[in-house]
Amino acid sequence: RSFYEQGLPFFDPMCGSATLLIEAAMMAADIAPGLLRKRFGFHCWKQFDKDQWQKILSAAEEKKKQGMQSLPTICGSDNSEQLVAIARSNIAAAGLSSVIKVTLQDASSDLLVI
Repeated sequence: RSFYEQGLPFFDPMCGSATLLIEAAMMAADIAPGLLRKRFGFHCWKQFDKDQWQKILSAAEEKKKQGMQSLPTICGSDNSEQLVAIARSNIAAAGLSSVIKVTLQDASSDLLVI
């Protein structure tokens, strides 16, 4: 079982641009890949069914809404102010600022503060 299925926290002490943190939160919240995208190539197909697509999107949004309510703690740190700023920007772009926290901290320090 994964960390989120067990309700365990997730911590990345060298989070860089926050890729792992974002992926962990998306998996834990059951957020469909590409949910933030507005256009896909198949939108131009002749047989594209816009109504069916809207039903699929609505179902995915509902899963996300439910998943966001039961997320475990997800946080990270890095020792670079520039990387922490980039991580926070990427987290915000993914719409996950309320559930992922990033701090400026060196992973080699004796005391990690989360």
